Amino acid sequence: MTSAATATPATTVAQLSSRELQEDRNDFDFLQGRWRVHNRRLLRPLTGSTEWIEFEGTSTVRPLWDGQSNFEEWEADAPTGQISAVSLHLYDPRARQWSLHWAARADGRIGTPTVGRFVNGRGEFYDHEDYAGRAIFLRLIWEPRGATACRFEQAFSIDGGRTWETNWIMEFTRISTSGPSTATPAADASAQASAQRFSTADAGLAASDQGAHGFDFLHGQWHVHNRRLRAPFTGSTEWYEFEGSAVERPLWDGEGNLEEYDATLPDGSRLRGLALRLYQPEAKRWTIHWSNSANGTLDPAVTGAFQDGRGEFYSHEWYQGRMIFVRFHWTSFGQNAARWEQAFSADGGHTWETNWIMEFTRTLHHAEQATGFVPTAADT
Repeated sequence: MTSAATATPATTVAQLSSRELQEDRNDFDFLQGRWRVHNRRLLRPLTGSTEWIEFEGTSTVRPLWDGQSNFEEWEADAPTGQISAVSLHLYDPRARQWSLHWAARADGRIGTPTVGRFVNGRGEFYDHEDYAGRAIFLRLIWEPRGATACRFEQAFSIDGGRTWETNWIMEFTRISTSGPSTATPAADASAQASAQRFSTADAGLAASDQGAHGFDFLHGQWHVHNRRLRAPFTGSTEWYEFEGSAVERPLWDGEGNLEEYDATLPDGSRLRGLALRLYQPEAKRWTIHWSNSANGTLDPAVTGAFQDGRGEFYSHEWYQGRMIFVRFHWTSFGQNAARWEQAFSADGGHTWETNWIMEFTRTLHHAEQATGFVPTAADT
């Protein structure tokens, strides 16, 4: 969470009217809700093939940060097998651009983000990545079509964007506008399984050794007491404290989870963040991706696993002009308490300076909600 408190530069935002910012940051409002999705997918892109497959799916999209971000849970029964995936859409108010982040349950990896914006009601998003051993451009197009339909299209280019081959088309038909505030069947199943694993006071420690279920102890709603070092790497010992809340929702029967974090800093400003945690079954490890509403971008992944009831996660990233190691520690203390610590190292891990401690106290367990979803901070 190294950039969690980064503020949006005032000079950048001041150049935009409140109307322009509001219009941009709510571009994806049309996607909120529950949808049936008809998929057409080209079997062998960039080979000259014209063979397409068709299959059905569902999508549930809920807003985050008052629409400045949104989160999609996507399921489909394809001819090649069941597909479960999530997509996180983040708005960067400084660049006035959206970044779209996709991850499938099969590998638990977030792909290269596609970045772009909406113009005249049409969203175009691009990235540059490897596909089947070659570098390609990738383009995504989102088009709302009234209140009850929208269309998604993916295309590849191998000639620098001069020509494009469309390889995936999704036609969305609305089921309900209330999907974002109610549980999906998968969420209900996750909640029930989570409650079952917490039938004893020490169940949190036991669950922490279960690999893909390492974060089961965290599902639910929490009060968070924060202690943060004011000036890391300066020799300062001045800490400040503030209160916050967190809502943790399970994905994929516990093999992923989404955290919504909300706090008020001592100066009265609001800090809103989210963490997307995904389990990688092949590597048997977790990745943690953090973002905050001030910059709308994902920090580098912090990666690790649980052992003996304690989770350790590491990354190598920039901080104030230097490369450092970042370490997260997660510890569960039964059903109703947990602790998170962040530390930095500027000497290759020889020494560590702890700079942020969160003490979690449960206010509501995920399974106690009849809907399977606990309320967001805006609901409480």
